[in-house]
Amino acid sequence: MIETSECLFALHKDQKNLLTFPLSEKVFEACGYCMLHSSFVCSDPVLWLNHDLIAQC
Repeated sequence: MIETSECLFALHKDQKNLLTFPLSEKVFEACGYCMLHSSFVCSDPVLWLNHDLIAQC
């Protein structure tokens, strides 16, 4: 995992302006949105957060 992280950081042109930070913020916001809105429709006991669901948000 550390090696993969280092490879991703090495791909950036500017180490002080990383794309991973705004991308992580968007994923975090989408998870919160999905969890909040799924709580209004309790069809399942749990919500499985996956790539497809995050992309829909």
